[in-house]
Amino acid sequence: GTYDLASVTAWANLRLEGLAIASYAKDQLEFAPTSKDLETARRNLTRQMTSSVTAKGQSCPGTPSDALNSLPASVQESMVRAEAASEQVLAKIPSRIGEDDVSLRAFYNAHQSEYDKICVRVAVVLPQDVASFQADARDGKSPIDLVKKYSLDSSRTQNGEYGCFDATTNARELVRGARIGEWGQPQSVSGSGSGYYLFVSPISRTSQPYSNSTVQAQVLSDVRKLNAGSATAIKEGIFARVGIRVNPQLGRFGNGQNGLGIYPPATPS
Repeated sequence: GTYDLASVTAWANLRLEGLAIASYAKDQLEFAPTSKDLETARRNLTRQMTSSVTAKGQSCPGTPSDALNSLPASVQESMVRAEAASEQVLAKIPSRIGEDDVSLRAFYNAHQSEYDKICVRVAVVLPQDVASFQADARDGKSPIDLVKKYSLDSSRTQNGEYGCFDATTNARELVRGARIGEWGQPQSVSGSGSGYYLFVSPISRTSQPYSNSTVQAQVLSDVRKLNAGSATAIKEGIFARVGIRVNPQLGRFGNGQNGLGIYPPATPS
């Protein structure tokens, strides 16, 4: 098939990280994965694939295991071994949150409200009305009355009710710190060439159990983001230690907007 340059570069970066970390784990940590290590790594690898697809709102015709099994055996083995090595290296990072089931459940229990299903009310307000909107809210004007008075969104005919959203959306960020019936911080939005401010208020919150697969995927994603800062520093240190040479047809290796890695090869202007 034909693949675009960005996809090739992304794949090259994944393989670079995997091979470099596997080399480091073997040479510096004397890591030799057991069959249990490889079994856990394969399971975690498919969970990562599920998390990635879920986060992008996409769907695949088969399961993550189907996708992994469709690769040549040598590539499968390399990816699984790289994942096992990555888990071994990341386990050495101080204060890192584990990605095993016990640690992920503990993280969920400590941040359970982050994974609520949130039903919201919205108001889209003209910039010149923001101060008045906020003043009326402070004075105790009800959310429904504020919507009727200020909102330009079509949802005003339903009192601003806009639906319910799970933790994979940005709803939790828009209402962070706001209690039921309060408004979150206004967000600048645009439409039809004009600028507006979006206010979002939680109407209800419904706790979602950890057994929910969407919740599990989001917990893993959140933990990985928290671990990413330390992991990035470790990764760049490993790159420096093992030495990197990249085929120029695949790209150029160096620092860029996404940190140290492979970037598309320069093209003539």
